[in-house]
Amino acid sequence: MSNTKSIAPALTYSHQNRLMLSINSENPSTLSIASRCQHALADIPVRDVSAADALQALQQAYQDGYEQHAANEFELQGIAIAGHGDPLLALATVTELMQRFKAIRHGVPVTLLSYGLVAPEQAESICQQLTDSGVEALEIFFPAANPPTYQTEVKPLIGDFSAVCHFITTAVSHELRVTALVPESAPAKSEIRQLAQALGATTKLV
Repeated sequence: MSNTKSIAPALTYSHQNRLMLSINSENPSTLSIASRCQHALADIPVRDVSAADALQALQQAYQDGYEQHAANEFELQGIAIAGHGDPLLALATVTELMQRFKAIRHGVPVTLLSYGLVAPEQAESICQQLTDSGVEALEIFFPAANPPTYQTEVKPLIGDFSAVCHFITTAVSHELRVTALVPESAPAKSEIRQLAQALGATTKLV
């Protein structure tokens, strides 16, 4: 589906056959991950929502016919958690939501969009919690192949370039499918993609 439809106020919307869900407002950078990836509604702040609120929004999307927008099941891309805030900063809500969602909708792929700005000492625990809760994939904003450029592009409020690289390799080791989101406008796209692939991620231009 090429258009974007509001499903519930500032909670979920569909984009490219995938439901997008924003659950918190806390962000490790000066701009939201969704706005940098050019997703609609990205600049609308959301209140922090509970797992129950988020689950209700997802259920409403299905009741409103989300699945009918695709010609077949292979066109449906499942759900993605992103939006104004980074979902890794609301991990307890994410894991509770996924446990409840997976219990009623089996086989729906789940992706988290994130900056991956995770402290190295927390990476193992976070990745284990994600896999245990049923998250299958991560999309990490990855606009640079060196620390100075990363600092300029992301302006992180927490963490740094090395933390992102460490988190990617940790996620891959936990068998999470990691995609590095590389901006079309990046002047060194080939170098960025080579580094991402060396870390174990696939790449996608955004």
